[in-house]
Amino acid sequence: MDWIQLIGAIGLGAIVTKLLDVLWLQRVLKQNEQSKWLREQRFVAYSVLAKELVSHGLWSGTTSQATADGLAAEAMLLADDELLANRIDKYFRDVAETKRRLSRMQSVETYADPEKRGELESANRDEFQRLQGEAGALVSELRRRLLRN
Repeated sequence: MDWIQLIGAIGLGAIVTKLLDVLWLQRVLKQNEQSKWLREQRFVAYSVLAKELVSHGLWSGTTSQATADGLAAEAMLLADDELLANRIDKYFRDVAETKRRLSRMQSVETYADPEKRGELESANRDEFQRLQGEAGALVSELRRRLLRN
């Protein structure tokens, strides 16, 4: 009789263990895998975005607007914070708008007039420094978020 009770207890323990595995452990493992995948995707997207921000490729013309928008969109989709996503979007829109505004200021007369040329060069330098500061702040924020996870 003791053997039957022992075998029954072992069988009941196995059933309870399997139920815990199916109901709880599988869900936890799935969530962990999703978190790991998301963390890896963020790392890749944030790394590529940080390279773009540090190199100022969009500003200098080595990166096309479409490529920069794609990098920004991927990072925004993976961002865990709406404020960060909006900040990334604002930065790239700001760069594009600033480039358009400065190119409108350029004309044949601007380069013919040394004073106007100096004003344009100064405005260009000021805008680059402003955008460079924002890019640095964004890279720091991306780094902080990657290290947090």
